[in-house]
Amino acid sequence: MRIRLVLLATISLLATASVASAATIVFENDLPGWQALASPEYVVDFEAASGELVGNEFAGLPLAPLFELISGQGLFSGGLAPTQLTPSSGVNVFGPADTGSIEGVIRVSFDSPVTAVGAFFFDVEVDFALTGFSTIAGAAVPEVAFSSFQGQAVQSFLGFVTDSPVSFVDIHFATLPNADGTAIDDLRYSTVPEPSTAILLALGLLGLSVQRRPRRIRPAFVSG
Repeated sequence: MRIRLVLLATISLLATASVASAATIVFENDLPGWQALASPEYVVDFEAASGELVGNEFAGLPLAPLFELISGQGLFSGGLAPTQLTPSSGVNVFGPADTGSIEGVIRVSFDSPVTAVGAFFFDVEVDFALTGFSTIAGAAVPEVAFSSFQGQAVQSFLGFVTDSPVSFVDIHFATLPNADGTAIDDLRYSTVPEPSTAILLALGLLGLSVQRRPRRIRPAFVSG
């Protein structure tokens, strides 16, 4: 009976994993919710280098993140405008310009696919729908974007978790003409186990259950 129940639970898990395939969950101003699904997480806090960057300054971190300018003035880390913002950690923020209008797109590539990415964005205002992440090269607008105006001098978290691993993500920084622009801090990423991993785990547990099931020893029949 116990084996039958475990089998049913495994079949249910298989069905659930199948239904959940190709799903993306967006987390807006919900870092704890993102972290609950993205574990372990890795963080680029942009404190290791300042000024105009080449893009490989943080390649020593897990999954070797490389930064590439797609559009904008350059890769900049430091006390970027607007200067009244307080970074979520340290003193540096990051973006594609070092002027008051931080606009452009920066690509982050990883040496192994990731399934979760997030960051704190600063000063997301009228261009909120064009600020966020894209996993499609050359996309004019991000697939994962803010849903509303966040406010002047406000830091807002945006992240996503997907079961379709990606090898890069494009970060869109305030791409409206003449916009204030924005910057990011604490870029977070993770490799969340895929559904197939959960399935293999369930099958392993099933095997252990079968293996550990105690055998009943029937008493021998003695005729008298």
